[in-house]
Amino acid sequence: MNARSSVTLGARLDIAAAPGLYSALWECREASVTIDASDVAHIGTHCLQVLLAATEYWSDKNELFQIVTPSEPFCRALGRMGASCLETAVVKDEI
Repeated sequence: MNARSSVTLGARLDIAAAPGLYSALWECREASVTIDASDVAHIGTHCLQVLLAATEYWSDKNELFQIVTPSEPFCRALGRMGASCLETAVVKDEI
């Protein structure tokens, strides 16, 4: 599969944003996906869980799952919440 999709994350990824994030990623399920995390100011556990599940899903399909241009708050939140497995998807410089 060579198709590629992209998702831009909003500034506030709290419990209210989790269903929308899930839906946006579900729409990309047939392609590699690049996620722009440059605007993220807050990420809560529900959206983190969606991203962790997505990482596993794309990994199982042997498809590319990347998070590009992560904001500083996004990176700090990953560290605080112990999401080191998600950090492997983070690309510091935009492709």
